[in-house]
Amino acid sequence: MNRINSKNRTKRTNHDRRFKELLSTFFMDFVRFSAPEMAKHIEPDSLELLDKEVFSHFPGAGTHLVDLVAKVRYKKSLVCFLIHVEAQSRRQADFAQRMYEYFSMLSLKYRMKVYPIVLFTYDRPKNLETDTYNVKFEDLDVLNFHFRAIQLNRLNWRDFLRTSNPVAGALMAKMNIRVEERTQAKLECVRLLATLKLDRARMRILAGFVDTYLRLNAEEEREYTSKLQTFKPQERKAVMEVMTSWEERGWKKGIQKGIQKGIQKGEISLVLRQLLSRMGPLQTSVQKRVEKLPLELVEELGVALLDFKKSADLAAWLDAKKKAR
Repeated sequence: MNRINSKNRTKRTNHDRRFKELLSTFFMDFVRFSAPEMAKHIEPDSLELLDKEVFSHFPGAGTHLVDLVAKVRYKKSLVCFLIHVEAQSRRQADFAQRMYEYFSMLSLKYRMKVYPIVLFTYDRPKNLETDTYNVKFEDLDVLNFHFRAIQLNRLNWRDFLRTSNPVAGALMAKMNIRVEERTQAKLECVRLLATLKLDRARMRILAGFVDTYLRLNAEEEREYTSKLQTFKPQERKAVMEVMTSWEERGWKKGIQKGIQKGIQKGEISLVLRQLLSRMGPLQTSVQKRVEKLPLELVEELGVALLDFKKSADLAAWLDAKKKAR
């Protein structure tokens, strides 16, 4: 039982990291995707991602951590407000109430208006999620709280084929895709990303996301490769430069130990690229410490580094984990 729970926690941690990495790196692109009308009123250069908010006074509920909170300013104005984003990976009966509680606490702390957005990321069920929390009595409607809800499993990936939004391009991999469309969907996701001409670090985040959530089986891989050969040479080269999946394709042929080593190597490589992007080149000694971390700590580091601002933060995290082991 503990082993199963540990695997579930690791999987959820990795899932959370992928989404938080995508949304924090491309925050304004996500707002344009999820709330396009609201995005028109925001001054993009005003974006400030705030530190993670921890609320520990939910009665009987332990500690709660919000996913992302950003402070932005209206165009041609000094008025600021908050955007609160939650990426929800499983269905919860009381989730709408929790969103209202987050809204209330953020409002009380910052004394600003809060624009709440929820990204529902699970594959099943596909029932329409609520976007409202109500408090009603027989003679009085006390509260009608609404949040912007984006439910990926109810969106058709084909509706975003002509988008220029990198977040929409990546999230296509988590939308409603029929089994027989999987190979074509991945090709189109990658083709779209190849047109964006982003820097290598950000492109790897997008490609890694697509690779994680649209992982093809052996038969689909053969179909993917065959269809890729029909692309024009320049387009085919651009697509191949985007994806990192070829580094992983040999893992399935090895024994389980080999698979685990491959996964660990890939995760370490991804984390090192993220650290390089956030704080520049690492000292050789620090990089070696990261490379020696076990897989579960590599995945933890992938989440923790989103809060790092300088190399000392990484060193402190490594020291704390060393003491705990």
